[in-house]
Amino acid sequence: MEADKVTAIWLQVCFEKVNESADSGIDAIYNHTGWYVAHSNLP
Repeated sequence: MEADKVTAIWLQVCFEKVNESADSGIDAIYNHTGWYVAHSNLP
């Protein structure tokens, strides 16, 4: 269950960051990459 909570938090944070930097493709790609890295590190 904890992993699900962490995933939900990461999704929320990343979506917010992507929305905030919608005009910057580099930032959006960087945020998505960060999500994938964090997601792959979950148990």
